[in-house]
Amino acid sequence: MRQIDDGEVGETLQAVGIGTLSMVDGDQPYGIPVPFGYDDGEINFLLQTDRGAESRKLAALAENARVCLTVVDEEQEPEVWRSVVVTGELIELPVDDEGDAVGALADNATFAPGYSVVDAPAENVDIHVFRLEPTEISGREFSDR
Repeated sequence: MRQIDDGEVGETLQAVGIGTLSMVDGDQPYGIPVPFGYDDGEINFLLQTDRGAESRKLAALAENARVCLTVVDEEQEPEVWRSVVVTGELIELPVDDEGDAVGALADNATFAPGYSVVDAPAENVDIHVFRLEPTEISGREFSDR
């Protein structure tokens, strides 16, 4: 195992595009798989909620915006496995600032098969654009070599 440098962390975040976003819901941990876009050091998310329904993730973030993003890349090479952990605060972006974030998502987010934010009926969903403001970033690489 070795620590990876900032450049390798950025390469991993750009290549993977999906991770587990962990937050606190009351006194319980709450983690969700989430696509993200990474560009020039910025990590952006689209969080979709059902219109009119109470959102567990938005309620949790309103109480405590501190989160942890865990990203795993085991497909780099068969013998190499990387992980990146980013902790910080999730900030909802104003509509005027969403353009670059959505561009980064379009460029390198990995969406689940059959999942498309753009195809969801607009009258049924609300889309929230967030940026992760990191306070700590670490990365590791594991290899048999």
